[in-house]
Amino acid sequence: MIATRRRRVWLALVVVLPLVVWVVPALRARGKAVVVLADASDVPFPRPFARDVRVEVMEPAPGVVGDLYEGGSDAPLLLFVPGATLDGRDDARVIEAATALAGAGRRVFVPELDLYERTFRARDVERLVASISALSSDDERIGVVGFSYGGSLALLAAQDPTTHGRIAYLATFGAYFDLLHLLQGVTTGSTILDGEAVIFPTVPEARDILTDATVLLASDRFADEVAGALDGDDSDDLSEGADAIVELLSNRDPRRTEELAGNLPGRFRATLDRFSPATAIEQLDAPLFILQSKKDAATPWTEAVLLERSVKDSRLVLLNHFSHVDPPGLGGWLGDGPKTWWWLSWVLAAQE
Repeated sequence: MIATRRRRVWLALVVVLPLVVWVVPALRARGKAVVVLADASDVPFPRPFARDVRVEVMEPAPGVVGDLYEGGSDAPLLLFVPGATLDGRDDARVIEAATALAGAGRRVFVPELDLYERTFRARDVERLVASISALSSDDERIGVVGFSYGGSLALLAAQDPTTHGRIAYLATFGAYFDLLHLLQGVTTGSTILDGEAVIFPTVPEARDILTDATVLLASDRFADEVAGALDGDDSDDLSEGADAIVELLSNRDPRRTEELAGNLPGRFRATLDRFSPATAIEQLDAPLFILQSKKDAATPWTEAVLLERSVKDSRLVLLNHFSHVDPPGLGGWLGDGPKTWWWLSWVLAAQE
């Protein structure tokens, strides 16, 4: 008799527990987060209730083209903004992540951006603003997830007044807060947090990418001079303005960064501010979920701390093993997996 009752209890748990998890939005989101992480990491995982995903190219607004991963016509919308990956929308990591999110019951739009060519362009922010405006409505707000420098552009787009009230949440992974801070970290190997220098173990590739992108931000009047000086040309005859940019990019003392920034040409400094979410972060009116690895060699982890401190409705998760936005090996997953799952649960729960 006792054995029979035990079997009935276990049978009830097996049947009822999954139903409870599925009915309660927060629990359902956490369950989906496990599967999305497995799919995005190319780990086999049973998905008996997964939706079929189809992909089509669409143009939601004039001048905005991208891939829509369709996880059902009734699914909520998510704007997915990759970082400066040369393969752009065709990057295998982007495809896997977008497909996994769509399979969890989302419509995921991945736009074409100039950022994929490792350059900063104001029209990318305009494209994201247009995407948010076109894909959302008065009845349906859109989720926004941005990776690496794409996360910073997403933050800029979310600050635009035309997007206010249209964003359900904003989630970033590996985004920078202030472009000058990013330059500081990549050029000097350190950042400043609460008055103390924090070592930032960047890599030459990150320095080259950011330096090249920064040169492109300079006006035509300075760009050639700055590029030549950084390539080893004679820098004794640089024009006023170009010499200040070169000195900033050649500096190796993090405590001199702010001082050197004060000597920059006004237009160049204004451009740095224009691409810095820190400039108008008070305009953000959506919940913010931040994920950042302390092992990131492209974006200092201190940027995530400053971002979280500056946004009242924000949550921060710090990882220890991810390399920028790329997952670690099995050992690293044991430490970072649960934290990444928690962040992704917030993302999914916001639209459940």
